[in-house]
Amino acid sequence: MIEKMVLEKNLKAIENNANHIILPFDPSKQKYNVFRDKDKVVVACQNDYVRYDNSDTGKYVKNFDYNHKGIYFMPGLFDIGAVERIYNGASRDSIVFVVEPNPEIFYYMLTHYDMADLFARKNFYLLVADYEAAPEYFSNYIINKGFVIKVSNIQCYTSQYLKVFEREQSLNLQKRFFESARSSLFMLGNSTDDTMIGLLQNLLNFKKFCSSMSIRKLKNKYLSTPAVIVSAGPSLKKNIHYLKQADRENVLIFAVDTIIKKLLDMGISPDAVFTVERPKIVYEYFYKDIDFPENTVFVGPPVVYPGILKKFSARRMILPLKGGEKMNNWLNCLVSNKSDLIPNGLSVAHLAFSFARYLGCDPIIFTGQDLAYGDDGRTHSEGTIYDNKDVDKRKEKDLWVEGYFGEQVRTSEMWRKFQTWFEEEFYKSKGSIINSTEGGAKLKHTQNLLLKDALDKYAVKKCKPLYELIDDIYEPLFMEENEVIHGRIENEAEELRKFNELMESFIKKLVKYENNTIVKENIVEYLSELNQMMIEYEQNADGLGFFTIFIQTHFAIASFEINQLKRSDTVEKVGKIIEIQKKLFKVSADLSELIYGELEKYLHTSFMSD
Repeated sequence: MIEKMVLEKNLKAIENNANHIILPFDPSKQKYNVFRDKDKVVVACQNDYVRYDNSDTGKYVKNFDYNHKGIYFMPGLFDIGAVERIYNGASRDSIVFVVEPNPEIFYYMLTHYDMADLFARKNFYLLVADYEAAPEYFSNYIINKGFVIKVSNIQCYTSQYLKVFEREQSLNLQKRFFESARSSLFMLGNSTDDTMIGLLQNLLNFKKFCSSMSIRKLKNKYLSTPAVIVSAGPSLKKNIHYLKQADRENVLIFAVDTIIKKLLDMGISPDAVFTVERPKIVYEYFYKDIDFPENTVFVGPPVVYPGILKKFSARRMILPLKGGEKMNNWLNCLVSNKSDLIPNGLSVAHLAFSFARYLGCDPIIFTGQDLAYGDDGRTHSEGTIYDNKDVDKRKEKDLWVEGYFGEQVRTSEMWRKFQTWFEEEFYKSKGSIINSTEGGAKLKHTQNLLLKDALDKYAVKKCKPLYELIDDIYEPLFMEENEVIHGRIENEAEELRKFNELMESFIKKLVKYENNTIVKENIVEYLSELNQMMIEYEQNADGLGFFTIFIQTHFAIASFEINQLKRSDTVEKVGKIIEIQKKLFKVSADLSELIYGELEKYLHTSFMSD
């Protein structure tokens, strides 16, 4: 009866806190037997066991550094003493993230320990998932749960039973968490100059975005239709000829920009060509000198170089907005949310996959998706711009990963990030995903199948070409009067002006603090006022549409630096926080003024005239 009451109390606390994710599990796969033996708890596995007092494990973490804000990553919920010691020792601005890979351990803890108060806390996170599934959720936690600004200080503790029975798996879990943290930092954004180029190109392409068809009209239009995503990896030479032989009426072919010229030279007209990068050089390499056939549709975000879009008519372009990015949320608001946002990931192949999945394609077949160097050291397929070795300036530390055939293959940090993104998205996808690359890195959650066999098996039923479907259902995404959008951009510009004024007032206040003599008796008051300014900063910045992409890296750096400060109330700490905040507020003031000016310029020149 007591166990049932404890269980219900714990479950209620978990259900009421969106921090926690508990994946379904198969009871038949449980491998541990857990029971109490006097003052110890025994975790038994087959003929082996570990016996210890899991309530007394706080002693293992007494020397942890609790003076800085950060993330405490803990494989295993079993060592409740260590969990509680870390949680109580960490600041309330820190995050405690527990991953329990074994559901029987999770169930034992729910029925024997009252952890409802812990589960209810805003900075406590629990993920119950096995070693294969858990890493696929890390990026979601880091980006969407606010972990990213605290990844500068990560400390780990592993439950003792995992160290005995699953040491290698738990260490790999830590490794995957650190990899996800690095990838998430990479996704924060580019330099301010690059981001400004992105804003300007989005604005320059905005009319074409409005005249193109909304991706929403294509959702699930190709259910159970096979799609082949052709990338430009060095293994493509093994099977590209099968695309030439395939019955084009029975399959969609999606090509990344790097490989488009080679396909067209072979007489293969893909249904769509994809681009995600914004630099002009992408246009010069892959689009400038090509006459695209009428049956090929361009797919890419409206941030691409404007010259690319001039190569296609309104009926031959789909401009999906990138999910999870404020700039694209803002663009969608300008057109009354008539588009859908999809994951663009980190590479053009990521976008191609997201698009195919959005259309309902099943299976999605990859070829040329090596994400590794070829046997001869090549980075790309023959017949591409990368035949000129001077073009590829890749200078990255080499890594070794499991290959398509189980061997070890050489890859790079960048490709490893691409692989991690794919595997996380594959895990969340319902349809079948087939890897027909026949080389390169192994991709989890896919089925290896020769391209010829995949086409023979799945490309057996006619489907309407993408361009014909668009012709049948085309209508411009946004047809309202220009004044509607004009007014919305004006409102955004006015909010930026107000934010700029707020930043200037914060800077004046900080300068005043600097000029004052800070005495020990006033330290707590100063720290409280500085903290309040950061809260107001975040609240106001969050309401500024796309502006957060310009400041997110600066905000992350400021947060890192503040998190590194010890949890002590000293005059020195106050001075350092003032220095950090003044730098953040100054760059935010400069950027808001700059972007306000660009929006005003756009309103008075570009949008209202052709």
